[in-house]
Amino acid sequence: MRMFFRTVRHEFGTILTKVPKADILLRDTFYQSPESHYNIGPYRAIIDVLAEISNNYSAISTQTGLPGLTLLYQLSR
Repeated sequence: MRMFFRTVRHEFGTILTKVPKADILLRDTFYQSPESHYNIGPYRAIIDVLAEISNNYSAISTQTGLPGLTLLYQLSR
């Protein structure tokens, strides 16, 4: 989990820093419970980065199964 968390967190944070008005589509973001020990890093990274870096984004996520997609878009431009 840590590798995926760090990778997604780094990439997502870099995009927000370099292209602050970007709309972002992330994959493999279907929420898994921590007990599953399966692919929970990407979802957690999105939550953490949005909490720390930007509150100007809203998210739409698929919740119908793997792999999951999350679209992040700015609330105001």
